[in-house]
Amino acid sequence: MGDVGCSTRAYSASDPSSQAEREIPTPLCQNNMKNIFKIQTIQSYVHLVTEPYYKEHANIFVLEGINTDFVIDTGIGFANLREFLVSKGFGPFKIFLTHSHYDHIGGARHFTQKEVWAAERTIQRMRGEKYLGLQYLREKDFKKEIVKNFWNMTPKKLCDTWTSPKRVKKKTAQTIKVEPYEFKIIHVPGHTDDSYALYETKKKILITGDALYNGKPYTELLNSDRGAWVGSLGRMENLEWNIIFPGHNNVMRKEEAKQMITNWTSILRDQVFMS
Repeated sequence: MGDVGCSTRAYSASDPSSQAEREIPTPLCQNNMKNIFKIQTIQSYVHLVTEPYYKEHANIFVLEGINTDFVIDTGIGFANLREFLVSKGFGPFKIFLTHSHYDHIGGARHFTQKEVWAAERTIQRMRGEKYLGLQYLREKDFKKEIVKNFWNMTPKKLCDTWTSPKRVKKKTAQTIKVEPYEFKIIHVPGHTDDSYALYETKKKILITGDALYNGKPYTELLNSDRGAWVGSLGRMENLEWNIIFPGHNNVMRKEEAKQMITNWTSILRDQVFMS
């Protein structure tokens, strides 16, 4: 993976602030985002955006389409993701949110409702603070100097400004078409009951959100279900994919991902047995 300068298809648009939710707080240096966002090329026309100033940052994937770029998850959202992507030549946008946790949905507030899609269950969970995973939004996970230089505040005060996006469009169909991609939307409960994966059959891509990544599974959440998670892992394993784009950490090829599924299945089954 290497740093990328811009999309292969240039796009120019002003921030639709009259339609999108306003950014809170206002940064001191709006044009200096090099420490706020990092963008890398994963494979042709697929890019990974991260927020390196936050230790527990989620992955944001941008897939270049023919006329529209497809974005999966939007990060924690303190800085304006839409503005950053436009500055790199991306857009227009369609966004899908894999589940309702704060570190995946926060940046959706910088986009308009017509740009952001989520399943009905995810939208319901976004309306209830107890389902957002905010117990993991901790000041110790932020780089203090970057926060101070960019927003002129402490990480604690920055955390206090986080709000759940309100303008999200319900996705009722079982597929998402953003040419040349056509993703099947697959309900994969376990990490949360509103977790969804995206499966592209022709390109053999599986986007898992937090249903699978290289790390340990978090099972102590209010709407986690270890038994359901084991079933979801089995369904994902049975699909024909060559690469997984996860919600956190590194992109996984088949061999690594299969081993992670085996490890997680064992962990979750042991926890079910012990409970």
